Amino acid sequence: AGYKIPASVLEAAGVIATQKLVMVRCDQPDQPAYEAGGYQRAVTLSKARNGVIARIWQKEKTGCLTFVRELDHGRYLLRIAQHLGIRAEFVNGEMDAGPIDKAITRFERGEIDVLIASVVLKQGADTIHVYSGINAAGRKSVIETIQRRGRAGRICREANCARCAVMGKKTTATWYDLYDTDSLAEKLWSERRRKLPGLWLGRHSRERLAAYKAKGILVDVVADL
Repeated sequence: AGYKIPASVLEAAGVIATQKLVMVRCDQPDQPAYEAGGYQRAVTLSKARNGVIARIWQKEKTGCLTFVRELDHGRYLLRIAQHLGIRAEFVNGEMDAGPIDKAITRFERGEIDVLIASVVLKQGADTIHVYSGINAAGRKSVIETIQRRGRAGRICREANCARCAVMGKKTTATWYDLYDTDSLAEKLWSERRRKLPGLWLGRHSRERLAAYKAKGILVDVVADL
């Protein structure tokens, strides 16, 4: 019977890139419930949260794979990237395979710096030159959380790779997530056991953090970049 080798063992052996994981805090007090438009307000169309993502792009500069769940989120982030002069493309399940493959090729060559992707890139996409990644989608799915992070682990095996000639051979990568909270909801729950609708934000963040830690991944939770 086969067995799975932990990612930490593969990282130590140099089979995959060593990944640093950073969760950036994003507090948005007084948010609606998840099922009452909270996800769209606090994640998809949130200026504060998407501003954090933009700052990560500016910090990392190139080779940043960014996962979203909703088409509106990907389109909004693409507009932000274009406004900031960041070379970016958004690939999603409504596109044919040809344009998706072409966008991935441009990303791999460094012709675009940010590839925003929906679940279309969950499995099997040929992304190797990912130097950083962002789980911009949030939510609490353990499987999605870990799968997305795995996209940054691949190492280029080509002897004469043009991208590696510019960037150097990848041995490390940084993966980002957001540690979402609704501080007002957390405060009233802690002090008075009063439930406000925005408690889901912190709960989802804690579940993603627990998923990383369950895989033996060290996580650095930071107040800002």
